[in-house]
Amino acid sequence: MIHGMEPSTPAALVRWGTTPRQVSLASDLKHIASECQKKGLKAPAVLIVGSVVTLRKSLSWYESKPLFGKKIVVTRSKDQSRKMADKILKYGGEPILFPTIEIVDPIDFMPLENALLKISDYDWLLFTSENGVERFFKHFFDLDKDIRDLAGPRFGAIGPITAKAIRSKGIKVDMLAKEFVAEGMLEFFENQSLNGKRFMIPRAEKARDVLPDGLKRRGAKVDVVNVYRTVRPSGDEVETIKNMFANKSVDAVTFTSSSTVDHFVDMMNVSELSNLLNDTVVASIGPITSDTLVKYGVDPSIQAEEFTVDGLIEALVNYYDSANSTVPIL
Repeated sequence: MIHGMEPSTPAALVRWGTTPRQVSLASDLKHIASECQKKGLKAPAVLIVGSVVTLRKSLSWYESKPLFGKKIVVTRSKDQSRKMADKILKYGGEPILFPTIEIVDPIDFMPLENALLKISDYDWLLFTSENGVERFFKHFFDLDKDIRDLAGPRFGAIGPITAKAIRSKGIKVDMLAKEFVAEGMLEFFENQSLNGKRFMIPRAEKARDVLPDGLKRRGAKVDVVNVYRTVRPSGDEVETIKNMFANKSVDAVTFTSSSTVDHFVDMMNVSELSNLLNDTVVASIGPITSDTLVKYGVDPSIQAEEFTVDGLIEALVNYYDSANSTVPIL
């Protein structure tokens, strides 16, 4: 008993430890100790005494955020992880940056430069990622090219982020795939004659051939041009991250491409990925990334409905919102 306080004085104990969910317990001074024992609440914790306890609902705006207290690993490249980390913070989560890919130049720029010399001969330029857009235009302008040189071909994009990157160069997007995968682009051309049509696809060095192969089968002439590569970074934090998974101190891990999955597996150097990620929420940006996870024996807990970073964050929020709604906060 606290001297000078009645047994009926409102009290609350808030636990700030490293448990999966940070919880609070409301009672009065007479019963708070026994209630804590029943619920298994232990130190470290904060005891709040007095009528201020009744203000909990109005003051707990931050801890009511859907990702509050969740430690979420972000495997995007270092240059691209900040936007995703900011969104996780916005929803109360704790982002843990662990880049598993690094975006670098292709080994040889000659195929791109040869393609740029005949840019006006193309009917379509198809971009499958924001990285492809940025790397293409960087080299385009490094060669002292003029935006007017791109007056001939039409532009297509997979996904709104890629389309936004194209528009930022002052260029109209003529086609946006309904589904943000290569198959969505092929669907757009399904009822069109492509005989003799020329396509350029600026993309990563290693990527699926679904799009170029599908266009070729319909009679198109396709030049696949590498404008960047994804390589494995040094990974100085590997042991720290591996220990966090082993100690069950990571709540979720996010993957935004097949490359992030492949490199994550390589960096973790484990025989069974499912054992490492046991009890961890695995979030995938889309079906292609999910297929890669399944290849390694991991069935993702979450797959974004819109295959973008915003869609992935939304899926995480919805997942935890649903989980929290079924587990009452004491």
